[in-house]
Amino acid sequence: YLTFLININEGIVKAVTGELEFDYKACIFTMESDQAVGLSGFFDEEKTMNLGVVDISVSSPYITVGVVSMDGMKLDRSKKILVQTGTSYLPTDWEEEVAEFEGRGQKMQGYKIINTGKMPWMAAPTKVSISIENKKLKKAILLDLAGYPLKELKITRNTNTFSVELPPECLYVVLSE
Repeated sequence: YLTFLININEGIVKAVTGELEFDYKACIFTMESDQAVGLSGFFDEEKTMNLGVVDISVSSPYITVGVVSMDGMKLDRSKKILVQTGTSYLPTDWEEEVAEFEGRGQKMQGYKIINTGKMPWMAAPTKVSISIENKKLKKAILLDLAGYPLKELKITRNTNTFSVELPPECLYVVLSE
């Protein structure tokens, strides 16, 4: 019944609206609409994902990125856009090592936890850059955890495209006029 949404050969499952796609072979989920785009997944190498008017370049092993219009306009005309990121988190001093286990009558590869660590939890650095086809955007402001401005980020601008490389500590950035 839903075979037109599932491509077993390519490993792709799509939503009926076409806005959501899960590539289960590559372990990458994408979302693409006029007012928001995003991705979440595991990346074994640097990769640029084109999501409509937004290109997201990733070199983090695991990352989730959302790019959302805050003024209800389409991303290519929006005057205020929120970029939100998330990476993997582990307690400080966490240690693990590759190990072999017996399971279900066969040998399996996995990890053995050597040290469960302690507080605080540490985030893996964000390694992402964003390019948006939007003539209105002129600045990028890094926000703290509570949403307060920390600093203005360096941007690159050409006639049609606004680009910013996110800092390693990034969780939230607001792009605006």
